[in-house]
Amino acid sequence: MTQADFDTALHSQTAPHRLPRQKHPAHFKPLIEGLLRTRVRDLKLPPELATLYKARSLKISRAIMISWCLWVAAINVFAGLFDLFDMTGTTLMIVLGFRGLVSVSFLLSASLLKRDLLARREHYLIIIPSVVCVISAGLAGRVSGQQDIAGGYIISALLVIYSAVMFINIDFRYGKLLAILSIILVAGFMFTTPGGEFPAKLQRFSLYGAAMVGLLVAHRIQLHFQHRLFLITLRDEMAAAEAANAHAELSNIAYIDRLTDIPNRRYFDEICATLSKTTQNLLPLSICMIDIDKFKNLNDSTGHLQGDHCLRMVANEIRAHLRGKTDILIRFGGDEFLLLLPGTDTAHATDIADRMRTAIAALQLENPGSPFGIITASIGIATQHSQPVKISQLIEQADTALYRAKSTGRNRACQ
Repeated sequence: MTQADFDTALHSQTAPHRLPRQKHPAHFKPLIEGLLRTRVRDLKLPPELATLYKARSLKISRAIMISWCLWVAAINVFAGLFDLFDMTGTTLMIVLGFRGLVSVSFLLSASLLKRDLLARREHYLIIIPSVVCVISAGLAGRVSGQQDIAGGYIISALLVIYSAVMFINIDFRYGKLLAILSIILVAGFMFTTPGGEFPAKLQRFSLYGAAMVGLLVAHRIQLHFQHRLFLITLRDEMAAAEAANAHAELSNIAYIDRLTDIPNRRYFDEICATLSKTTQNLLPLSICMIDIDKFKNLNDSTGHLQGDHCLRMVANEIRAHLRGKTDILIRFGGDEFLLLLPGTDTAHATDIADRMRTAIAALQLENPGSPFGIITASIGIATQHSQPVKISQLIEQADTALYRAKSTGRNRACQ
């Protein structure tokens, strides 16, 4: 056990038997295994897993959305510089006005996303500025009065739609809605804008439509692969949690006394190696050796089951009087308990020992083999004030003090 392990133990009396909790319901495991056997194109997350997937992907999706909005706004402003070479006068001002509207709508969406003002409605902050972009592109093309410029605006708007559907982890139904809206708007602007031959417009629109359909198919496949990767990750997390629980349970068996549910001698032996290297704030360090008076007589007269019950009651009573999370209680062996009291001098350790001894007697557990007629305890106390900590020497001193308590009448604490 390392220094860090001992420091952790000092802050948790029950640290050795705290098992990690599995975060996901047990029924997720067979559900995930079944979904992973499904073909990717047929994969569909059930509601529970879909909710978990959205919750996990929300943070990174929102970050991508914000970056995308900012980049579209910036590129739109940069593209507006080329309008200075193609148009002049009122036409230029109107076109730049449309571009300004587009940039403002994307910047507003980025701001709302960053402030999380539309929680669970992030798709609207993608759909609305994208639609504004298509409409502005179509209107700007009409104002320009030039087929080439109008076509360029539409292509630019469609590229925005493509990037939104392809790179943002937007739900497929909203991606489909955005694609349909863009196709309708593009068709309206393309076929109502004067000039150009109808067959050429139809051919161009067909290419746009086919590209959008292909984009939706690719987006759906991409989402299915993302869902599959999510399931694999979740399965691995659950497997790791199971392994951690199994390891913790083994540690629990190794270091916890099953009768009294407190750390055992093996646990104490491991932290002893670190006690000699602990920091100054452990000093003074006191040890209380606690022994149940005439416990063998109790076993002989009432049986081992009653003796086990006595040990559990005494352990619980001592644990109830520990000072928060600083003290460590060990079942040292048989009917002996060892109490480590960091930062406690002899006087305070004696007060603590007397309170525990009184509390044990107050349980009024019958012990026919004791001169007191009830369960009592004798306690030996030893304290060390300087480094290095010599735990074996402390135990010997506490054991000697315990012998003194027994030989002078029992049911007392001695130094």
